[in-house]
Parts: sequence; structure tokens; C-alpha cells
Amino acid sequence: MVCRHESGIHCNSLLKDELAYQPFHSAEIGKSPEMVIGRHSGSRAIRHFLEKQHLTVSESQTALLTEQVKALSLRSKRGIHVEELITLANNLNNLEL
Repeated sequence: MVCRHESGIHCNSLLKDELAYQPFHSAEIGKSPEMVIGRHSGSRAIRHFLEKQHLTVSESQTALLTEQVKALSLRSKRGIHVEELITLANNLNNLEL
């Protein structure tokens, strides 16, 4: 659980500076910072995960995805897998065609 973050403000800050919410670089203990997608996630973390998958979404799409992620996480009582996020993003894009 060390170096694992879900909170929107934590993840946003960690994307800018790994030491923002960690007292040391995670590599010092053989880990890398881990962000969890879930009910506490913010739009920046969601966009980050999608960008890593070479998917881009607008700010309005990100706002909708953030709400969908929170709802799915609450229903399933767990974090969201990247594959689930991709499915949500693709479904959103299909609806807007």
C-alpha cells in the first residue's frame, strides 16, 4: 500500500512531483508510484490513464467519465481496471458519434 494513491488531489500532485504526497521516491524501496482509479479519482488521473493508452478525451468527456468511474467503483465496491476505463471511454465516444 505504500506509494499507492487514489485521491484526485494526490494523483494530480504526484503527476507533477512524485514527492508531493510521498516522503521519499518510491524507487528507494523498489516500487513505483501507483495510482488507483476509483470513487475518489479526479479527472486528471483519468485523463492520465487514458493518455497512457493513446486515447484522448475532451474536458466535458472527462467530466462524464469521472462520474461514470465513481458510480462503477461504488457499485462494484472496488477500484476500476484500466480495461474498464477504456470501455467506458469507448462507449462514451460511440454515443457522441
